[in-house]
Amino acid sequence: MNQFSTFPFIRFTIFLGIGITLYYYFPVLDHQLILPLWSSSIFIYVFLFNFRKHLKNPVLLGLAGSIFLISSGYFLMYLNTDTNNPQHYAHKAEKLKYYEVIVDNLVEEKEKSWKTVGRIRSAVVDNEILPLTGKVLLYFDNESPKNFRTKES
Repeated sequence: MNQFSTFPFIRFTIFLGIGITLYYYFPVLDHQLILPLWSSSIFIYVFLFNFRKHLKNPVLLGLAGSIFLISSGYFLMYLNTDTNNPQHYAHKAEKLKYYEVIVDNLVEEKEKSWKTVGRIRSAVVDNEILPLTGKVLLYFDNESPKNFRTKES
């Protein structure tokens, strides 16, 4: 008897984890490859599920479901990766002149610097202001402080 047949959540989790791991090691930069794989795996699974009584080999349904879960994990990782957003600043990094950063968390004081994380809100690219997203790690020298422009000043 199959050891995993009584634990379907473990099977689903394993195949989703495989899809997430595949994205981590083999990232695809174009969504035009991921979306057709994911939608065709849904179509194949639904087709086989509707005709499961006529199948001579029920392993095909399990294989189609596994491919669907693997492609779902891969697709979810693609959607949740910030650099895949078309408005991410990494796509315009070579043309970036200035960017507006919002610092909304605490500043950590180091021995010779201050460290904080800022969210990019917009940037100047080719003399026009574009709305961009992303996070940057900011370091400021605390031994020779300079006058920074803030909203308060």
